[in-house]
Amino acid sequence: MKNILVIGGTGFTGKRVLALLRPRADLNITVFCRDASRAPEGFKTFVGDLEDAASIATALKGQDGLIYVASLGFGHAPAVVEGCKKAGVRRALFVSTTAIFTKLNAASKKLRTEAERTITNSDLYWTILRPTMIYGRRGDRNMERLVKYLKRWRVLLVPGTANSLQQPVFVDDVAQAVVDAFFSDKTLNKSYTVSGANPHTFAEVVHTAGRLLGKRVWVLSIPLWPCRMILRFYELMARYPRLKEEQLLRLNEDKAFPHEDAAHAFGYKPRDVEAGLKHLIAELQG
Repeated sequence: MKNILVIGGTGFTGKRVLALLRPRADLNITVFCRDASRAPEGFKTFVGDLEDAASIATALKGQDGLIYVASLGFGHAPAVVEGCKKAGVRRALFVSTTAIFTKLNAASKKLRTEAERTITNSDLYWTILRPTMIYGRRGDRNMERLVKYLKRWRVLLVPGTANSLQQPVFVDDVAQAVVDAFFSDKTLNKSYTVSGANPHTFAEVVHTAGRLLGKRVWVLSIPLWPCRMILRFYELMARYPRLKEEQLLRLNEDKAFPHEDAAHAFGYKPRDVEAGLKHLIAELQG
């Protein structure tokens, strides 16, 4: 397999996937980009739009495989699968999320579940990876917010419980899993959880971040329902809300997932949250 199309290569995880593929002189990588100004250097690019099924099909012509690192939560899976069929592309890897296992009645859950069903019912030699919360470098939108907050403050108020289990995964570990799983024959027509090394309570994650920052921090739980009401009103009023009620409810869910299947299939070995936070803090301070 030589010619590979990468969709989502300009995103947070996709950039790290491209960094791992860059040294492979035996591969001819094409990156699907919506904006030509964001095209990564050193790669052939195809400017298109995932809303345009024709451009997806055109981009897939002449390709041997597809690595899809974009979100499956926007309804593009049917067009991508159909494009692969028209272009004769059989091998494809898709990055989904463990958020499909949430007990919440979230609209994104239905879209992603339907996307996975479209993929698994296709004639593709597919692989689906489901990462937990991805973090670890500048711009992760998750742990970076926490670290920046703790640099300024010593007290963190947590709506609900701070004892829900978390198992965040370092972005470089996800990228390595994408590459390793894509080129493994053992992963054909299988799905895998891609999580951090060990589960921790949210309070433990906060205390670890504080310790790495050289600060003692306090985590205080507050009632959940008033915060939910405030966020509902905020979402109605804000054009681009930075925090949503669903995120608050997800914070109070256990999100610990085993990854032994990935370890056996393609040698997946993620780092623990302390090592990941240490890397993130060093990058932010640098």
